[in-house]
Amino acid sequence: SGVNEDRLLLDVISDAAYLSTLDAIIVLGGGRPSSPVDPPAYVKNRCDAAAGVYLAAIDGGKSDKKPAILCLSAGTAHIPNLPNPPGSSGSIGGPPVYESTASAAYLLEQNPRVAAADVLVETTSYDTISNAYYARVAFGDVLGWKNVLVITSSFHMDRSRIIFDWIFGAPSGRDGGAGYQLRYLPTPDVGLTVEEIRARKDREDKSGANIRAKLMPKYPALGDVLSFLTTNHDLYSAEGLIKRAMDTGEGLRVVDDSVVKSYGGNVAYESKRSQLSRNAFGLNLGLLAAVVAAAFFAGKKSNSSPQMKLKLSP
Repeated sequence: SGVNEDRLLLDVISDAAYLSTLDAIIVLGGGRPSSPVDPPAYVKNRCDAAAGVYLAAIDGGKSDKKPAILCLSAGTAHIPNLPNPPGSSGSIGGPPVYESTASAAYLLEQNPRVAAADVLVETTSYDTISNAYYARVAFGDVLGWKNVLVITSSFHMDRSRIIFDWIFGAPSGRDGGAGYQLRYLPTPDVGLTVEEIRARKDREDKSGANIRAKLMPKYPALGDVLSFLTTNHDLYSAEGLIKRAMDTGEGLRVVDDSVVKSYGGNVAYESKRSQLSRNAFGLNLGLLAAVVAAAFFAGKKSNSSPQMKLKLSP
């Protein structure tokens, strides 16, 4: 990437004055975990960096203040979440394995000195814009954070910086800007092939340019961002969520195979799943049409009553 991530991490953990004012460390999610405690390798790197900064703050900071660690993301729009394992408390009607909970589980398992009470999880967002939005409105604004360190992979950093600067700098309508001071820490792009990094970086660059040119000018205030999410975003608008719930495949974003792999997806499985969903939806429509047609013609042949009653099994 041309960035010396180790040097940047050392700069942060050796800055005692900065650490003493640090309110929170935000760790972005980035792909489906392979188990409830096993996020992708590049996300583990983000968690390791967060733990390093946290421990440096409690060991070498100029105050007794401990920063919170906020792990982000429910999942991604590109592939389905990992289901809870059979027999777990969440396997019957419970939530899936969220990216943020897998990050938190890994972080706490690997770092016993990190207090569990200082680790928070955000389970609402499905992309970087909503990462930033819900990190601010559900945590930062409520808890009074001001100095925040944002950690993500190098391939993801440029776009993340654009988005977090936009969302955390957006006036809220109550008191203007919230006065956040953001610092960014990139981590190495480990665990991905050259092709997967290229595919992700290409998407990141195009999306970042679109955000700068179109979204930021159109949605400058925090309320405008909420309007964008609830009216134009497939994961937050009623229309988009209904499409996904109907399993037509229309609510799923179409991405390059390398991008699917980079999010932890299996290309053959995801493609088959999407096709099966579309086929099932088409079959359901066909069966419904056949039932309605049969009932209509049966009603025309019946002379006993002009009324037609159609009873469908629940």
